[in-house]
Parts: sequence; C-alpha cells; structure tokens
Amino acid sequence: MIRVITGQYKGFKLFTPPGNSVRPTTNRVKEYIFSVLNQQIKDNHVLDLFAGSGNLGIEALSRGAGECKFVDSSSKSLDFVRRNIEKCGCQAQTFRMNAESFLKFSQQKNWSFDLVFCDPPYNYKKLSELLLKMDQLNILQKKCFLICETGPQNTISVSDTFQIFKQKNFGDTQIIIYQYNVE
Repeated sequence: MIRVITGQYKGFKLFTPPGNSVRPTTNRVKEYIFSVLNQQIKDNHVLDLFAGSGNLGIEALSRGAGECKFVDSSSKSLDFVRRNIEKCGCQAQTFRMNAESFLKFSQQKNWSFDLVFCDPPYNYKKLSELLLKMDQLNILQKKCFLICETGPQNTISVSDTFQIFKQKNFGDTQIIIYQYNVE
C-alpha cells in the first residue's frame, strides 16, 4: 500500500493502478528521497514527470511545496493522479502529454521548476536526452533538484550543469539526485 508519509496529507492511502503497468515508488525509497531533500521542498514549484499515480508530487505537496504539475502520457495514469489529488484535497494541475512535449510547453509558458521528479518506465531510452532538453529549454531554476528513478543497470549521461548530489540503489531501483548548477 502506497501512502503519504508525512505532512498535511500524512497517512492518506493513494490509489494505484492494478498490475504492472505503473511501478509506484515504494514508501522506503520515497522516505530516502525526502530525507535527502529535507528542507528543499517548502514553497517550491514541483514537476512530477511520468507521474503514474502522483505519489511523489503529492508527497511534495503534503510537505509544503507551493505547486505541482503532474505529467503523464497515459490517460489511465492521470485518472489515478486526479483521484489521489481529489482524495487529499490538494490543488494541482495535470497534463496528458509526453515528457518532451511538456518541456517545450513549459518553455512557452515561461514556467520553471525548483524540484523535478523524473520516474520513467525502466525501459525508457531517452532519459539522457530529456535531461539535456531541460537544460537547453531553461526551465530549471538555479540549484534545482532533479530526482531520477531508474533501473540500476541504466546509465544516464548528463551535462556538467547537473552534478550528482546523492545516489543510492534499492534492489532493482536506482535513485540519482542531481543538483542543477548553472551560473
């Protein structure tokens, strides 16, 4: 059972799609991510790419994030995100589009983010290109944290503007937390 760990929505059990179509971040991994981020959440603009059930973005909202935009290309996944947002009573925006299109859309809207969760399917092959696109489109705030969740065998190539802040493996899950260091 996936639940909100702490904050305003502490204890809320989140709806998740049945089967293996969505792989929600486990509570153990989520606890690690948020213990590392600690005070880096309050009032921040958050992006939850490949949102799935909205687990990570809702946790950020529960801990005081200013806003969260949830993005997923699956209408089924976004239905779960919307149900979870409604259950918690939080305000957030959802977008049904692929990650690359949303990044371009964000640039057009002059949106920028302080915290980005990027949890694509483990077989997603364009993660390095996606991070490069975020840098090129100038949608990341200086000192933004970017949390990537992927398989431990996956390698990610990034520009010098992304520096590994923390990295840890949990069985078949690899968490890499980058800090965006652009001048």
